[in-house]
Amino acid sequence: MLTVFRVLARNPASRHFLRSRPSKFLGPAAFNFRRYATSTTPHSSAIDPAEQEALRCLEQGTLLLEGGDVSGAKDMYKRSVEIHRNASALYNLGVTFYHLKDFDQAIAAWKESIELQPSSPDAHTNLASAYVISPLPRPDLALHHLQHVD
Repeated sequence: MLTVFRVLARNPASRHFLRSRPSKFLGPAAFNFRRYATSTTPHSSAIDPAEQEALRCLEQGTLLLEGGDVSGAKDMYKRSVEIHRNASALYNLGVTFYHLKDFDQAIAAWKESIELQPSSPDAHTNLASAYVISPLPRPDLALHHLQHVD
């Protein structure tokens, strides 16, 4: 009987007829070919669109920084941080501030990056460097952060 159903289901007219009277022909097995509502579509994603945009800005900033456009990179990293605060965007934002010799802003960005990812040796190293080179050097804080580097 199931083979007959498969043959009939290939023809659109027969398919409509079978769907209108499924239990009459096959009993409970007829319900196997029915479509049920789902909460997803072929294009749906579990990824947050804001996180995707923040990641796109982060990648754009990195390309700009690699190309030597520090100000453009800073703008993209700021945008990434505004959309979704994460350690990578804050770390890279700190790098741009450091290159632009805005050490206070670099220190603030790296401190926040460390709050989100305390085990980052690069952030601790860069923060130590900024403390040493800033207009008001803080070697004590630089040493503190260098102790966190493995």
